[in-house]
Amino acid sequence: MIHRNYFHRPISHFAEPPITSGVGNPSAGLAGRSAGGVPPRLTIGSGRGKEPLESMHPGLGRRMRFGGGMATSSTTGWMEIVVVIENLPLVVNQELFPGVPLSIEQFNELVRLIYQGPLEPVPWRGAAAMIRDCLRSNRTTFVLRPASARLPAFMVRDRGQGPEVYQDAYNQQEVFSRDPFVGLPPHRVVSIDDVMDVENWLNSDFYKQFVEPEKIRYIVGADILVEGGAEFRLRITRSPEQGPFSESDKALCQMLLPHFKLALELQSRLEVTETERGFYAKTVSQMQVGTVVLDDAGDVIDVNDIANGILSRQDGIAISQKRLHASYGRENLDLQRIIRQALDLSIAKDGQPVNGVSSNAISISRPSGRSRLNIVVRPIMQGAGLQRPSAVLFIRDPDINAAPSHSVLKQLFEFTNAEANLSLMLARGLTLDEAAAESGIRKNTARAYLRSIFSKTGVQRQTTLVRLILGSVAAIG
Repeated sequence: MIHRNYFHRPISHFAEPPITSGVGNPSAGLAGRSAGGVPPRLTIGSGRGKEPLESMHPGLGRRMRFGGGMATSSTTGWMEIVVVIENLPLVVNQELFPGVPLSIEQFNELVRLIYQGPLEPVPWRGAAAMIRDCLRSNRTTFVLRPASARLPAFMVRDRGQGPEVYQDAYNQQEVFSRDPFVGLPPHRVVSIDDVMDVENWLNSDFYKQFVEPEKIRYIVGADILVEGGAEFRLRITRSPEQGPFSESDKALCQMLLPHFKLALELQSRLEVTETERGFYAKTVSQMQVGTVVLDDAGDVIDVNDIANGILSRQDGIAISQKRLHASYGRENLDLQRIIRQALDLSIAKDGQPVNGVSSNAISISRPSGRSRLNIVVRPIMQGAGLQRPSAVLFIRDPDINAAPSHSVLKQLFEFTNAEANLSLMLARGLTLDEAAAESGIRKNTARAYLRSIFSKTGVQRQTTLVRLILGSVAAIG
């Protein structure tokens, strides 16, 4: 039997490094239960007829390849992940593991929840609750970040009262570091009784102070190492009355580890992408550059704050029925032409721009008579998706200048407050006399400040000073 589940998830743009890890024996408890006694096989693929991203066999390592687009709020790049479970029992309601109330359909749902985990408000809340229910435990805990001298642990747990971010004394390093159930063999499920003498464990100060009061006696867990050195810890507990975990319980957990590892790697790359995007978006906005992102049909799918301000004034350019339109007919024809060209370039063969042209520029007149808007249109070249960003427009209003940072100017050139203020006024286009009047200082005082500024920057002309300031990193500080 082959069972499939489809996950549509946004993911970041991945390179294709091979990633390997031992997975122990994830099919323990399954051998002989499928047709012909063939152990189950998991494949994670693209779902579009491409070769699988991951193929996992019992007892072997695994390799995977990534592809896809960007996962950001401004773009809609998607990747379709298909989990294919082969050689499973033909009776779908039959338990996969002896004594564990989990059917194929439920296992399929649990795998889906693992991949959905990074997108949930409380990470992996759905998976935590379902694992607790399936294993009849009193709690499931995910340690997403172990405690350190700098930061407390970040933990998510489910105790049957709804998943929660766990914040307690245990999260602090001085307590967290005393836990003896750490440093487990990577990617392998073990119990506390496997690694510690039972009598020593039950008589330890740590058990009596932090574990026993929580009605915990039995623990199974696994440590998962992900790229970049991050560590994820899975801990599942039972009370004395609930009894120890069986080998089938541990086999189920073992089979889930590769999925947790892959989901964690996706989360890690998503976080990097989101952090980078947020930083670059903020920098572009500080430079007073508007950005408008278009999909492959030319519809607007995202604008930043600067572009939104320009477009909302409907002075020269505006959005109508999800499309950009210029105010004047001839300019609108030119704008639509270069947008279409950018969209065509975004799907050019091998991502190579036609005739070496990768962008086009246009200036747009404004009915208000203000300075013409400057626009550059560039294609975005990347893989296929459900609704992918295909072109971006950069819009600049010449009447709005990026204001260099006062504090950054002081640090760059060792200016005093007065010198930084005068430099900013000159960069805004004021003459020295106008700057003196606006500052409420004498002209001779302004000239003295200017001489000091020249000395500190190594320039001798005001025009050169303005060019130096506007071209410095102060504009993005």
